[in-house]
Amino acid sequence: MSGKSVDEVLELIREAAEKVDDVKIYYALKQMRLKHVVPSTVNFLKFLVAISELGLPITSGLVSHVCNINLNETLRRLHTLGDRHVLILKRQTQKRYEWILTPLLKKLYYGKNSNPPLQKIKQQKI
Repeated sequence: MSGKSVDEVLELIREAAEKVDDVKIYYALKQMRLKHVVPSTVNFLKFLVAISELGLPITSGLVSHVCNINLNETLRRLHTLGDRHVLILKRQTQKRYEWILTPLLKKLYYGKNSNPPLQKIKQQKI
């Protein structure tokens, strides 16, 4: 991450989120049998998919900064998506947590190829 500033990385994530197809996310959530899928949830997930596609860890602090939402609301949304089996909470160390997209969501969103197409991270030198 030596090549870019924090603001540049945040802007890169926002640009990647604009490219994420919100209709595919909506139907993936519906196939997971989630009820009451609202546009704010789909928009929130667009950022999570973009962060994941760029190969960055999905942490509450990063998501909070990218989405311009306070940390408590971000944690509430992340935990709710975890309760709905859209995200998995993974412990990195004793005090650091990371969220990952569930394999089912990846499969439904990306189709047969459940591995996301990593953006050219080495060329962008994040």
